[in-house]
Amino acid sequence: MKLKKITAAVCAAALALGAAGLPVSDVFGGEFAVTASAADEIIANGTCGENVKWQLDSAGTLTISGTGEMEDYGEASETPWYSYKKDIKKAVIAKGVTSIGDCSFSGFSLESFSIAGSVKIIGEYAFYDSGSFTEINIPEGVETIKEGAFANNNGRNIKLSLPSTLRTLEDGGIGGISHTGVFFRTGITNAYLPEGLTYTGQYTFSECSRLKNVTLPKTLERIGEGCFRRCGKLESITIPSSVKRIDEGAFQNSGLLSVKIPDSVTETGRMAFSSCSNLKSITFSKNSKVLNSTCTSCNSLESVTIPEGVTKLNGTFNYCSNLSSITLPNTLTTIDRAFDDCSRLMSVTVPKSVTYIDGLGIRDQLWQTPYEDFVISCYRNSEAQTYAEKKGIKYVLLDGDTVNGDLNGDGAVDVDDVILAQKAAAGWKVSAEVRAAADVDGNGSVDPGDLIWIQKKAAGWKV
Repeated sequence: MKLKKITAAVCAAALALGAAGLPVSDVFGGEFAVTASAADEIIANGTCGENVKWQLDSAGTLTISGTGEMEDYGEASETPWYSYKKDIKKAVIAKGVTSIGDCSFSGFSLESFSIAGSVKIIGEYAFYDSGSFTEINIPEGVETIKEGAFANNNGRNIKLSLPSTLRTLEDGGIGGISHTGVFFRTGITNAYLPEGLTYTGQYTFSECSRLKNVTLPKTLERIGEGCFRRCGKLESITIPSSVKRIDEGAFQNSGLLSVKIPDSVTETGRMAFSSCSNLKSITFSKNSKVLNSTCTSCNSLESVTIPEGVTKLNGTFNYCSNLSSITLPNTLTTIDRAFDDCSRLMSVTVPKSVTYIDGLGIRDQLWQTPYEDFVISCYRNSEAQTYAEKKGIKYVLLDGDTVNGDLNGDGAVDVDDVILAQKAAAGWKVSAEVRAAADVDGNGSVDPGDLIWIQKKAAGWKV
């Protein structure tokens, strides 16, 4: 109704001026012409930059024209066209305009928009939650897209086209509107990032629940924090050998089935692949020295090999309920609560290089209760042997020796060994291996001294 009244008033004024012999352009500044066609009727206009103007026609098309940068707005309600918000259906950024201002169309109900190739920068939240469009076509010439520019447009599938000139996808913030990366929670289905881009930005595609295919450029060096977080339909991705760093939570809660991290990666952030419930296979970079909570709660992982070069595991595979096999490298020095609640992991071979262990084979971290069937394979006088004895965990020595007092060869000295020792001491028929193992002092016979030693060992005494 507002449009009709304004249009009628403008047309009436135009007719009156014409009848008086005055040119309409003299009154309206020569920028916008009023015509008899309803589709072209200009119902409002004004300025939105030093040399940039706007006009709205009766068809609901808002055109931004002129030269140079648009003005930035702290919120959409500050835009001069905000009072026409419900009537604007299309936005046209004309040639000559070099930037789209912050919050220009945030919260509007656009059906489509077009951007001229003269635009270099698309501002923060410019098209945030702004309509039901099915295409985001960023033209050649655009170099920077700022935080949240197209975020929260998830109503339907959206085709995304990015230009070869794009160099910056600005980080999404954690304040204000949480985790609002450039395309956060947007309905895009495919993302082909252009060559020349070196950094994806933080939370850029986070919560894009329809995203299925991603192509990363060979120039990419860093995958930002939370970039593909909660992209549930993203089942595969090729990480190029140019990538040096994968930030915290980059693929957290995504739909990845398998992933290969190239050896060019020297830093893998916390929880980079955590909670990927469908992840069955992961190959780590040998040059990522520390794996910190990298794959927690990946319940489809069954077997993992950590490559030579990795030195520290810190919470790496906690809550991986189906993990049953792990191969550790000879470069490893630290196992720090790396396998909490991995209930199917019943044996681990710990290399000699390990100098610190905490939480390995422990079922209840509060009470430090070990898994009854858990066995550590280790070397004599190693940190792993010391740890196993301290925690009461069964262990097997890999350097040919047996555990003193372990008569049944199960890797621990317990009540079963005490009973066997008593039988041997009493002259009962036992195997030669059992009798030899019971002779802990090596004097050639199983006597009370051997029994006392084995009983103390089984009771956890330091002997």
